[in-house]
Amino acid sequence: MMKWAEKEFGDAQLGDKRLVGRLVKIAEGKGAKPGLSCAKTVESNWADTMGFYRFVEHPDEEAVNMESILDPHRQRTIRRMNSCKTVLCIQDTTDLDYSANRSCKGLGVIGKNQTATESRGLRLHSTFATDAAGLPLGILRGACYAPALKFRTCPPRSCSRSSKSKRYAATQKKGLKPPENLGETVAPIGRLGGHLGRRGDPPPGHLALCDGYRTLLILCDGLLLAPLREAARQ
Repeated sequence: MMKWAEKEFGDAQLGDKRLVGRLVKIAEGKGAKPGLSCAKTVESNWADTMGFYRFVEHPDEEAVNMESILDPHRQRTIRRMNSCKTVLCIQDTTDLDYSANRSCKGLGVIGKNQTATESRGLRLHSTFATDAAGLPLGILRGACYAPALKFRTCPPRSCSRSSKSKRYAATQKKGLKPPENLGETVAPIGRLGGHLGRRGDPPPGHLALCDGYRTLLILCDGLLLAPLREAARQ
């Protein structure tokens, strides 16, 4: 009988069957001991421990990455979603703080404290699918990145009056009116979050903007899933 981990991850396209076998074994260990890190689930076996670190430090990032690891599980999640009348797509953003690990490379800035000390780590955004009763169907999407504080500087050429007038003329040709301020820029997101935007109403608050941003992400997920759903029906 095929084990659950092999069903969910056995079809991963990692470029090497041995890597797929290692992924399945890591998933089995994590499933058996969900309260421990992946490394600690195999620390009792030296060969498995070394195999785990070889897997996560694999030099070919195009073959072994978050997208290729999750893809087979995502496909099975979509199949389970197609069998449900109602599906809930729950989104979450989590900051992974690795500030204590100063030797770790590739981290970004995930925040600052009162003393302006930067916290270093990664930001994980995931979409978790369940049925109407709350039964988990799987991870629909996962994205992990290293955020950075961006200080916007405007080069003289891009800020010149001529370039601004050209951009304005281009939008006028297309029948579009560029936003004049930040309020006009965020107003559509606020409306997605329930802000009415009537004359005399204050600008959308942070709660409306957060709800609007979540709604926008759900709409984007729907656009991504629509072709897959049609393909599954055919």
